[in-house]
Amino acid sequence: MRQEGVITRWDDGRGFGFITPTTGGPDIFIHASAITRGPRPVVGDVVTFRTSHDDRNRLRATEVQYRESPQRRTPSTRGVRVAGLVAILFLGLLGVLAVLGFLPGLAVAVSVLFSGAAFALYRADKSAAVRGTWRVSESTLQTVSLLGGWPGALVAQQVYHHKTRKQPFQLVFWVTVVVNCAALAWLAIARRSQFIIAFVTNNFLWGAAGSAAASVLWTVGGWSAICSAGIAVGAVALLVWAIGRRGPLKL
Repeated sequence: MRQEGVITRWDDGRGFGFITPTTGGPDIFIHASAITRGPRPVVGDVVTFRTSHDDRNRLRATEVQYRESPQRRTPSTRGVRVAGLVAILFLGLLGVLAVLGFLPGLAVAVSVLFSGAAFALYRADKSAAVRGTWRVSESTLQTVSLLGGWPGALVAQQVYHHKTRKQPFQLVFWVTVVVNCAALAWLAIARRSQFIIAFVTNNFLWGAAGSAAASVLWTVGGWSAICSAGIAVGAVALLVWAIGRRGPLKL
């Protein structure tokens, strides 16, 4: 017999929550895979369901359906567009710096390669969270970002709406972004003249630090803070490019 209840708890990152039956009784576990059709639930959704027991004899909901078709949530593409723009601008900047001799071509190749790997890992982890199977460890995701894959990770977070609400993870993620940018800046510094050293140190590194600070404020200001920081870093990149075309200044 089907029952009716309300989603009272839901962890979208892990793909499960609990239903409170309208007839009373204990909350019933629900996994995302039990929803027969429709989008992911949110707290407050009214659903109908059947119950069964898992292999440990714990009660869980099955054949979950929405009582009414949810009138919401075609996911906003704004976050995806912003993340994609940031990734393209950053990787494009690396390409320009490589052409101008600021960075070795290998640095660009590594960033592109690890960005693709990061995107694939996030996709696999999101899929595993929905199915309730083996997950990719957070340390693996963060390590790939640190090694240069953070542009792909940033896009994947928005495309799959994964790890975006977990603040400790986000804080560590943006630290990896800053460290990676700082390492690339140091590499560029080592290859240029004293003038470029001073310029990059005062602009690129501070721009990366400012972007990280704005990203930490994401919890308060949302993606608008990240966009503002990205615009600032882009302006610095254009200045670096313009000076690079004129050649290093001899002091």
